[in-house]
Amino acid sequence: MLTYAGGDKLYIPVENLDVLSRYGGESDGVALDRLGGEAWQRRKARLKERIREIADELLATAAQRALRSGAVLLPGRRLHQFAERFPWQETEDQEAAIDDVLGDLAAGKPMDRLVCGDVGFGKTEVAIRAAFVAAMAGTQVALVCPTTLLARQHFSHFVKRFSGLPAEHRPPVAPRPPAKRKTRAGLAEWHHRHRHRHPCADGQIGRASNSSAWSSSTRSSASASTTRRR
Repeated sequence: MLTYAGGDKLYIPVENLDVLSRYGGESDGVALDRLGGEAWQRRKARLKERIREIADELLATAAQRALRSGAVLLPGRRLHQFAERFPWQETEDQEAAIDDVLGDLAAGKPMDRLVCGDVGFGKTEVAIRAAFVAAMAGTQVALVCPTTLLARQHFSHFVKRFSGLPAEHRPPVAPRPPAKRKTRAGLAEWHHRHRHRHPCADGQIGRASNSSAWSSSTRSSASASTTRRR
């Protein structure tokens, strides 16, 4: 049974309960519509129009990204040796995610991919493989984490995995203002020097793009960076 403004009631047959769904917002302060009134239809029409506008904006953004070109970052022969440092056997899904991400880096297009998985399912290794390819190609990698503790853990892990390779590591920037300024200055300098050579890097630092970054936004954040030494 549905109750409308003014006390009107509408009974729904049991076999048609699929037409009902729970109201998704807070019910406090919500005004009911009158049975047979036009207010509900007008609101639905406005929302449908807004949805169409959003869809048009998304299509336009996707079209612009598809037309842009970017740096081609190829894995190279050393990736296999680097992958052998991984102490565990890759899962089937993990290998598929790694292949997809490396394919994005080699495509010469802005990356637009989100890798999802539960804790302990190997997302960090996907990021490390992408970071290796980017760093060995001479680009910078920025790793953005939601907390300082996680940034420190990832930094320690990255330093260990990149040990002996021609890469420079900078620690999490949040706890140390001098290091924070140095890291930010380095990112800004690289971005200024390479934004014309790598259009897809413009505005992409801090997300899963040619910067090979994993990002998450919370009230606290910290980051670390890796770049190849020349």
